[in-house]
Amino acid sequence: MNLKQFASTAAAFCAVVGFTAAPLTANAQMRGGSQRRSQSSNQWKNRAVAGGVVGAIGLLTHNKTLAIAGIAGALYSSSRAQSDSRSRDSGRQARAELDRHTSFQHEGHTYVRKTVYRGGQQYHQFNRKD
Repeated sequence: MNLKQFASTAAAFCAVVGFTAAPLTANAQMRGGSQRRSQSSNQWKNRAVAGGVVGAIGLLTHNKTLAIAGIAGALYSSSRAQSDSRSRDSGRQARAELDRHTSFQHEGHTYVRKTVYRGGQQYHQFNRKD
C-alpha cells in the first residue's frame, strides 16, 4: 500500500468517525421523545455526509471499493434520515398509537379493532361494540 492510498484511507476513516461521533457528544443532554427523534435524524444526516465524503475520496483516489461503500452508506443513511423526519409527524404518531391497541374507550363507548382487506391491501378499522 503506497502512501497516497494510506493517506486517503486514513482521511476517510477520520471523516466517518468524526461525523458519527460529533452528534453523540454535542447532543448528549437532549431528553424527550421528539428530541430523541430529532437527534436520531441529525445523526443519520451526518452519517450520510460522512458516507458522501468517503465516496468522494474513493472516486478521487480511484479506489472502487471505498467509492461504492461510501456512496451506498450515504444513500442508506439519507433514507433513514428521511424516515426519521417523517416519524415526527403527530398524525403518524397518533395512528401508530391507535394501531398498538386492539380496543379503546371514547365517550362511554368501546371500539374494537377489525382487520379489513380492500384491493389487496390490509387496513384496520375500529367498530363500536354495543
